[in-house]
Amino acid sequence: MATKRLWRWRGIDVQGAPCQGMLWQTKRLEVLQHLQQQRVIPLAVRRCAVKQSLWHPRYSCETIRQLATLLQAGLPLAEGLSLLAQQQSHAQWQALLEALGRELAQGVAFSAALAQWPQAFPPLYLAMISTGELTGKLDICCLQLANQQQEQQRLASKVKKALRYPLIVLSLALLVVLGMLYFVLPEFTAIYQTFSTPLPLFDADGRCGRRHAKSRLAAAAGLAAEPAAAQPADPAAQRLVAAPPAVA
Repeated sequence: MATKRLWRWRGIDVQGAPCQGMLWQTKRLEVLQHLQQQRVIPLAVRRCAVKQSLWHPRYSCETIRQLATLLQAGLPLAEGLSLLAQQQSHAQWQALLEALGRELAQGVAFSAALAQWPQAFPPLYLAMISTGELTGKLDICCLQLANQQQEQQRLASKVKKALRYPLIVLSLALLVVLGMLYFVLPEFTAIYQTFSTPLPLFDADGRCGRRHAKSRLAAAAGLAAEPAAAQPADPAAQRLVAAPPAVA
């Protein structure tokens, strides 16, 4: 099936009044044919960018919920779609609902019409709508579908919020570890080299990844003074302390 594209058109109707709108079609020629059928003289037809953010599940869930309300109020499916299209604030969705209405007018089943829009209606929608068509309870199936999708979105939002704090803590811990590897441990390497002391295994294995560290910590100056303070005392004093007391 050819991919449908979003087109914005501008023209003049039979009464000479300017009109404009948006239309989902695969080719520009199909847009011109549709306008001719509507007795509209086209002045400009150009493609529009599709906003992927408008395919978020909350939009399709809200549309199905509103459709269920209209069906329960006794409106036919085609009239319900037309009313939803007129009240739609997003031109992209308005054009989609109008396209669904045209499919229904041609005798296409509602589930089959939705199947042409997988980016907006996932397979679960098709299965529930098809069940509603077979059982004659399309309004109930639409309402149950909207409730299930809303609950799923609420659960997904709670999971994201629960994972947000551990991810932040893990990111900060990773930054601290990287800072230690690239800025602190090279100072220890310089100190051990100054006193000709063999490097510990954890430091010697990581020298290659820390050779080009650019910044140095001020705490390294204090660390450098510790080995000097740990030097052995004067040998004469050590012998005096270690000698046993004289026996009278």
